[in-house]
Amino acid sequence: MKALIMVLSLMGFGFSAQAGVSIVKAFDGNVAYCNQETRLKGKVIQVEMTNVVSNDSQDDATMTVSLVKCENGSWVKDTQPSVENYTAPNGEQVKVTYSNYELLIVNKNYDIVLQTELSHLNTVNNTQSAQFSLVRTRDAGQIFEASIRAIKHVEASGGQKFSEVINFGVFNVRLTDIN
Repeated sequence: MKALIMVLSLMGFGFSAQAGVSIVKAFDGNVAYCNQETRLKGKVIQVEMTNVVSNDSQDDATMTVSLVKCENGSWVKDTQPSVENYTAPNGEQVKVTYSNYELLIVNKNYDIVLQTELSHLNTVNNTQSAQFSLVRTRDAGQIFEASIRAIKHVEASGGQKFSEVINFGVFNVRLTDIN
């Protein structure tokens, strides 16, 4: 039996599961955890693999991407997905906005398999699904890398401005045999 598996490697440990796995990462690529004491800065993204259908030549899957926040020890939808406001240590007011969310999946040769805009992540209803097919080859354990990136714009009350591309880390998608 063939199956699509999402594998996340972090700090030397491996984690894998079939469709239905949900992984939450902060904008710096680290896995994010939610409990009563959690105080996270920056946006947090949740990736779920759903609707995996396999046959001998390809795997079809749906990857659902959402922006979430930790509230009372649980992940909930982020109601302000494209903006953050805070006071810097020097007392200046800082506004951070996010735009141009994008999902990118590449193969082992870094050829682009899928590149799609995740424009819904900029809205309050910030869940978006991307459907894709991965074609099987004779290689055992084919691995694809999926990443979500966005443009982060920072503006401080003192007039400082800058923009940068941020990446929510890499998610490994592996095609493998499961008996």
